[in-house]
Amino acid sequence: MKIAFVAVNYNNCWITTNYVSNIKAIHGYGKHDIEIVIVDNASQENDYKELKRQIEKETDVRLVHSEQNLGYFGGLNFGIKFLNYKDYDYIIAGNNDLFFSRDFFETLENKKYGNKQTVIVPDLETISGVHQNPQFIDVPSAKRQLGYKVYYSCYLMAVVIDMLYKKKREKRMAEKKKADNQGKEIFQCTGALMLFRPEFFDHCGLLDDSLFLWGEEVALAHQLVEAGDKMYYDPDLKVIHMENASVGKIASYNKFKLWKKSYMVYKDYYYDKK
Repeated sequence: MKIAFVAVNYNNCWITTNYVSNIKAIHGYGKHDIEIVIVDNASQENDYKELKRQIEKETDVRLVHSEQNLGYFGGLNFGIKFLNYKDYDYIIAGNNDLFFSRDFFETLENKKYGNKQTVIVPDLETISGVHQNPQFIDVPSAKRQLGYKVYYSCYLMAVVIDMLYKKKREKRMAEKKKADNQGKEIFQCTGALMLFRPEFFDHCGLLDDSLFLWGEEVALAHQLVEAGDKMYYDPDLKVIHMENASVGKIASYNKFKLWKKSYMVYKDYYYDKK
């Protein structure tokens, strides 16, 4: 297989160097043609210099630097542009706080996906044991979409809803500690990691990076719907996400403003094109 990994670094160079080391520790790394592209997304000077010093020691790794913070998908696009996507079986793009299972390449090598299944997503498990995929198997219901509308109406409403639904959210998180072991086409993933087949870029172009932060998964789902392509959840692919999924969080005002800004863009993306 020929695979490119693309990840974004922003002021966490040591997490990024661990990401590179983990990829190189996957069984069969030397058997396959692997390239790693790290995008520094306008990190502070000291972080970028240290990252550059570490990456210079590595083979098969390219470090590219953006003078401005392009956001998450914008940063991934910046890195993908350095690749000729047609040359690769997969471009694996996502966060840098990930640990791939040792048999990741062996498992992926034996997979055959449908022609329209141009985005593959793994069983993504947080360090607290929450399985983040699938995020939504189907398009969110009208009731859920109405809930989003109310939630984002104002910050005070968001705080009240967070408090009222705390127990329900905790129950849902507990349920998510059991993996979904059935492979299936889904509407939406958690955007921390995605495997793009070259046909995705033929049909959709680059990632929709109109959202700076949060909500990118919805934009990706919208791209697939528009192109008539599918996202496939493959539970055989195992990845640990070093995010500690806390269920007790109440949105801070600054986070709420960012979430709402993204929501105002993606709220019209929740539909299914038959």
